This record gives sequence, C-alpha cells and structure tokens, in this order.
Amino acid sequence: MGDPTIILGFDGDFDTDVTLTITVKAGIIAGYNKDLTVELPVTATQQSSATVSVSPSPIALPGIGEKLTLNLDISNGENVAGYQATVSFDHAVLRYVESANGNYLPLNAFFTDPILEDYYILLENSSVEDTSSLTIAGNTLTGTTNGDGTLATLTFEVIDYKPSTVILAEVYLVDADGKQWEVTTKNGEVIEPPELANKSFGDLNLDGVVNIQDLIIIKHRFGQTGRNIADVNDDLLVDIVDLVLVANAFGANAAAPSLNPQILEQLTAADVKEWLTQAQKITLTDPDYKRGITVLEQLHKALTPKATALLPNFPNPFNPETWIPYHLAKDADVTLHIYAMNGTLVRTLVLGHQAVGMYQSRSRAAYWDGKNEFGEPVASGVYFYRLKAGDFTATRKMLIQK
Repeated sequence: MGDPTIILGFDGDFDTDVTLTITVKAGIIAGYNKDLTVELPVTATQQSSATVSVSPSPIALPGIGEKLTLNLDISNGENVAGYQATVSFDHAVLRYVESANGNYLPLNAFFTDPILEDYYILLENSSVEDTSSLTIAGNTLTGTTNGDGTLATLTFEVIDYKPSTVILAEVYLVDADGKQWEVTTKNGEVIEPPELANKSFGDLNLDGVVNIQDLIIIKHRFGQTGRNIADVNDDLLVDIVDLVLVANAFGANAAAPSLNPQILEQLTAADVKEWLTQAQKITLTDPDYKRGITVLEQLHKALTPKATALLPNFPNPFNPETWIPYHLAKDADVTLHIYAMNGTLVRTLVLGHQAVGMYQSRSRAAYWDGKNEFGEPVASGVYFYRLKAGDFTATRKMLIQK
C-alpha cells in the first residue's frame, strides 16, 4: 500500500500569521495505528483602508436584450499593483457579456481571462436561486496606483426583470511586494425599471410597442416555471397561452410586420406553424385568444414566401467567404452547386431537406468558404451558383476578389 493522501481545505482569513496544526487520529486510516500530525504555516491577509464597490447602485434595469454596464470602483487605495475579485449575480436576470480593466491601474496592466461559473442555491423556502460567479483579476509589473478610480468594468445583457444583488466576495488588492490586502466591499443593487408598473400588456421588452420581439422573448422561455415576465397570465408557466395572448395585444401595424434581418435571425415560418398547431389544440373560446390565433396566422403568412427564389449572395465581391440566401415556398431537398466560368464544378453544398421559409440571414443562408471540394482556396474571378430545390432551379453569379 502506498502513502495515504489527505486533501485539506480552508476557507477563511486570519488577522495575524499563524500555524495550523492538523491531527489525524490513529485508526482513521486503515493500516496506520498512530496519530498523524501536520503543521501548516498560514500568512495573514491584512485589512487595507480601501473600499471596492459596485456602481452605480442602485441601478434600474434597461430593456430586455439591452446591455447593462457596472463598475468595480476603488476608493482610498494605496500602493496598488493588482487586484482580484469574485462577483456573484443572478443569471436568471443578467447574462455576462464581457469585462475589462478600468482606468485605475497603469495602461500596461495585464487583465487575466475571467472565470465564469454557474450554480444553484437551494433556499430555506425550497426555492432555487440561479447564481453565477465571475472571477476577474488585473495586475501590473511597473508602478502602483493610489487614491480613487475604477478597477474594472463589467457588461451584462438583461434577460429578465427582477430585483437582485450583485455581490462582491473574495476581493483582494496586491501591493508592489506581492502582498495581499483585504478591502471593505459594497454590493450593488439592481432594481426593476420604474416603467414596469405602467407598461402595456404584452410589452415584455419595454420598447413601447407589442410586436414580434415580445413573442421571441416568450419563445425562448417556453416551459419555464415560477415568476417570469413572459408569464402574462400569471399561472406560473410560460406556454402557448401566454404567446397567443401577447399576439392578441399586437397593434394594427404589428400584424403585418417588417421582417428585418434581426427578426429573420430568430423566427421562422416553421416556428409559427408549430405555435398554431399547439394553440389550436386548446379549446379556449375567449375572443382575445381567438384574435391572437388570427394574428399568428397573419404572421405565418408573412414569413412564408409566395415563390421559391434564389437571392444575391452577400457580400459580393467577397474574399474569401460569402452567404447565399434563398426562399422556399414549399418544403424541398436543397442542393447548391458552384461552378467556375468554364463550367467546371467547383463545390457542391448539400443543404438537406428544408422547410418552407426565408433563408436569408447569416445563420440560415447557405455558406461558402471560397474553397473547392479538396479544401483548397479558389482563385479570384467570376463564379456561378445554382440552387436546386425540388423541381426549382436558378443560377446567379458572384465575384471573388483577392
């Protein structure tokens, strides 16, 4: 039998340097009949006069899908060459986007890659709190900073409206000698926007109008339970009934929507067809529910092309990649062939069986990386692309310019 391994952990702080004495009693480890004692020296982390706080606080949430930027501000810093901080936040409300060094450390300061972790906390009332922790750090090898400023900026995307606290934990400063110092911390409070109490029914993103964007919010939350801004009928479940009721709240112009690229990126005719299938299985005779179904039928019509078509590629000219959009008026097996000027087949893109819809955003259009069947970049010049979808065939030309 080899030597036993004991993993020890400690989570705490000391005001002075100490030695931890750890004893494992005889018999705890099979085959060892005497006490095992280990002494561990621990260096104290002393308290500095600095305070690190989340600002601004309190801050009202902007619209769903919009960005929220928070600062980690420092005051009364002294001989600061670096820092480390763990920031906890409710990931049911905020989605982390990015972070960066602030203006406190010198311009040549190094900002380490952030560490993001998601976890769940079971509260005493048996409810679950969705929490993320973000650990960031920055340091410089030249010079130190004193006084006040911003250590870092954090950017989030708002995904729901709910009051929450942005919590600072394990915040340390490092001086020029590499010694760690504790700081006083002040958390930040995120509050619901004041407009929320006066918002129109169904205006989930608070942009002043009820439209497709609000349906997309519900789409991404189908099946979620508990308190949720997408649960418009307050039955603690986001489902097709909520979606139809929001569709009913569309204004007169929203029923004939402008299908901008952002909409086409997130919503398809197949999505709306599935919504209609679910909605029509529910035997509700409420006039609002029936009108909501009518609005969805109009939306499905708007998302369904009148004819199959091959559209101009973008960008054009291009180097080395391009996207080739198309419309399908009916389900079809779709293949795209790319030819050189002399008619030689350069590449075949088998796109498979596609449902009715508009395939014109970058996430849905056909993509060509400018390479032939052997993975080799093709030369500059004019090329032709031919779409075959069922019995439909069309050809267009494009230009690679290197």
